[in-house]
Amino acid sequence: MVFGTYELTMTDTGTIELPAEVADDLGPNVVLFKGVRGTLVLCPENRFEGCLSAVMESEDRGARERKRFAAGGAYATELGPRGELEIPEHLAWYAELNRDLTLQCLGAHCAIVNRAG
Repeated sequence: MVFGTYELTMTDTGTIELPAEVADDLGPNVVLFKGVRGTLVLCPENRFEGCLSAVMESEDRGARERKRFAAGGAYATELGPRGELEIPEHLAWYAELNRDLTLQCLGAHCAIVNRAG
């Protein structure tokens, strides 16, 4: 499990390079999916179901619909040799990503958002 906040830059082709310690902890097989309020969530493929439940857990009746929404657009991939992660256009569009990003590592998963400021 990894914790911390990292500043990243997305290339024109929609690729980011994860810090080595994050890539080592997550990879090589990861899943990127839609989180709440325009975030993207990145987790190891073998922890996808648990991460999805933790991120979308809620007492209200809409929890099932939110899980379907998040899982329906999920993207399973393999990180590149230097921790490269390609962010598909539909997920970058959902999160309204620009070039300057923040990676927030929260133990079991990471969140990708636009850098504040």
